[in-house]
Amino acid sequence: MAIGALGGLAVGAAVGAAVAPPVYAAPVPVYRAPPPPPPVYVEERAPVYYERPVRERVYVEHCETERYREWVPGWGWEHRSRRVCR
Repeated sequence: MAIGALGGLAVGAAVGAAVAPPVYAAPVPVYRAPPPPPPVYVEERAPVYYERPVRERVYVEHCETERYREWVPGWGWEHRSRRVCR
């Protein structure tokens, strides 16, 4: 009985060794931080001045709608509207 147990243990070890990856496999990758970025140089620029453009006066028509009532003979009072621009 002991011989059977030893034989089973030997066969199990052989099968396990065949399935398992070898010990001398590639090493586990290790995280390495990237190098620091290069230094940044900032140039001081002279301030830029500009003149605002001169706006010309533009005539804009101001229009309104005027409503009124007018007497129409034979009809009566009628509501009308007209456009008045100034």
